[in-house]
Amino acid sequence: MPRREERIYREPVVAQRSNFTARYPTVTAAVATIRARQAILDDEIVAVDARGRPSFQALQHRAALTRHTLVFYAFDVLAENGTDLTRQPIEARRNRLRAIAGGTAVLLSEPLPGTPAQIERELRALGLERAVAKRAGSRYEAGKRTGAWTKVKFQRAQEFVMGGFSPERAHVEIVDQ
Repeated sequence: MPRREERIYREPVVAQRSNFTARYPTVTAAVATIRARQAILDDEIVAVDARGRPSFQALQHRAALTRHTLVFYAFDVLAENGTDLTRQPIEARRNRLRAIAGGTAVLLSEPLPGTPAQIERELRALGLERAVAKRAGSRYEAGKRTGAWTKVKFQRAQEFVMGGFSPERAHVEIVDQ
């Protein structure tokens, strides 16, 4: 088998890619455990606290990462070894994802049983911030809003810092945090 190289890219809306491989060595190590020569995943790097709860804000604020561990979650596989899987239904893509990443250092996001109300109640009880509901049989349609996938946010509050500037002083003071 030819040597493969693990690389993590962030695909922003603009055409420029950012290589995050060196910035996240634990994630790169997790990606190295995937059983595929090449894979394009729908995934997320998540900061989790000591109780295993994710904090998307901690990932945004690098200083908070000292109290969190970075993990790599995979939600979907879009291509494997050069084969485009986006036209296959979500269930087939999840089966392929389990085949290449199940039992590895990559964490898989599994479908949740129950009614939408039951799922929401459980996710709120766990303190989770958001989830994506995906319709059974849905295809991966990049850049399109088809209604087959819905992002649900559970926290209505956002942390922010208030500051002020006074021309008489040469610095900014934090009012509240």
